[in-house]
Order: sequence, then structure tokens, then C-alpha cells
Amino acid sequence: MNPDLPSDDGFWVLADSYRDAAVAVHTTIRSGSYIGMAATPLIFLCFRSIELALKAVLVHHNCPEKIIRNQLGHKIEALLTECKKHTNLPEIGIDSTSEACLRKHSEDYSRKWFEYSEDFWSGPDIDMLLELCNTVCNSTRSYK
Repeated sequence: MNPDLPSDDGFWVLADSYRDAAVAVHTTIRSGSYIGMAATPLIFLCFRSIELALKAVLVHHNCPEKIIRNQLGHKIEALLTECKKHTNLPEIGIDSTSEACLRKHSEDYSRKWFEYSEDFWSGPDIDMLLELCNTVCNSTRSYK
């Protein structure tokens, strides 16, 4: 049995936690001395943060748990479409360019490419993605 979904504030706290982790990884990558491959986990952390922030918006609008859990799951594209039924995406920090980027990489995220990659993949620009993650977290924190 799955645990109950968090409240909208609970989802936001989780989103903010993944964002904090993404910021820490980004800082390490951009330190000038780092030579590892943490860009893939950084992309995952940003996408997870955005996913959870979108779910916070849906819970705020009383979207049924069955829809969030069973129909939308980890599909960023589906979460964006559902959020559009309740709000304008720019209100939660997602402009048309950002939306296009998220939709473009939604399938990779939902298929867990970021967790189980065996091949090199050219994902979104990490600086742009972290900026979007920050914007979405900040916008959904005050969204109500």
C-alpha cells in the first residue's frame, strides 16, 4: 500500500530539498576543480524538484490522489498539461521556452534515463535547468 500523498506544503518542502541538492551538485561541478560526471544526477535532481513542485500545485487545487498517483506519476508532460487546467504556467515560473524544454525531456525523465543511463546523452543545459528549477520552486512556494 502506498503512503498518502503529502499536502501541497509537504510537496513543496520535498521540491525545495531536491532543489537544494541540485544547487550543491551544481556548485561542485562549477568549482573549477571537479572532473566527475555529476551532470546526470544534477539533471535528475532538477527534474524531480520540478515534478514535486507541479504536484504541490495540483494538490493545492484538490486534484484527486488517484489522478496524481496513477495517471500522472512521474510524467512531467502530463503534470504540465494537468496544471494548465488549474493555472497559467507563467504563474508558477514556467514560460513557453521552459515548458518546451520540460516537454522535450519528459519521456527521458519518466523512463528513468537519468537514473539508469548507460550511454551518453545530451540533456538540457544544466545552468538553464537549475535556473528553471529555482524559479519554479520560488514561484510555487508563494503560489496560493
